[in-house]
Amino acid sequence: MLPGTVRALLPAAVGLDDPDYVLRWGHIDYDADYQLINDNLTDFSHLAYVHAQSFGTSEDWARIRPQVRRIERGIRVSRWLAADSALKNGQAVGLGDDSSGTALWQTYDFLAPGILLMLTATYPLSAVPEDRTSPPAQEPLTANFTSQAVTAMGDRSARYFFSWGPRRVDGDEKTADAMFAVAQMAFAEDKAIIEAQQRIMDLRPGREILTSADVGPVQMRSVIRQMAKADNANQAIADGGGNEDASASMA
Repeated sequence: MLPGTVRALLPAAVGLDDPDYVLRWGHIDYDADYQLINDNLTDFSHLAYVHAQSFGTSEDWARIRPQVRRIERGIRVSRWLAADSALKNGQAVGLGDDSSGTALWQTYDFLAPGILLMLTATYPLSAVPEDRTSPPAQEPLTANFTSQAVTAMGDRSARYFFSWGPRRVDGDEKTADAMFAVAQMAFAEDKAIIEAQQRIMDLRPGREILTSADVGPVQMRSVIRQMAKADNANQAIADGGGNEDASASMA
């Protein structure tokens, strides 16, 4: 059994055996630094351009900026979108539809070193709060959940794990299979872009251009830097204490 301090760090993900969800899962290997995948997952403006064909998303995902705020060990990103304008052709597998005049609520936590926990749900337009940032106050019409995790395997390699699926009341095995097929297509699009990005960065090391859409990546990199700095400081204290103990015993 894991110590309590370790268990407390485990994120509250929806497990593959959760009876309320129908999930599919997989993994992809990248020839790229893990941080580039983190950047991709903390800035969903890319859905408008990279995933227009797979997820069927419109430019609203880039134009309507989410709320990004710091939480313990990470960031929380959330936004409301009108489904009829956010989804091309009125619908997208796993993202709902506009047949009843709905809005999308998408919220996710991205936790160090690279774990995403995301809920996407549909609501009547009347449920959208006036400030368009507060979370919903009622049960969703439909909902789905995805857990994703990135782990470095080297300086230029990483493995990306994912699961995704609908609530059991919203879909069955066929629905989950259709969503998984879309996910595989979308993640292949991500892989092509991110690996190309890595190759370009290797040609011109140390040169990055940030835009106003990079709030999520910048905040998450700051979280990781601060945690790494704290770990290094604690390790230095531990190493120093150990040396002092050793010197004392030798005396």
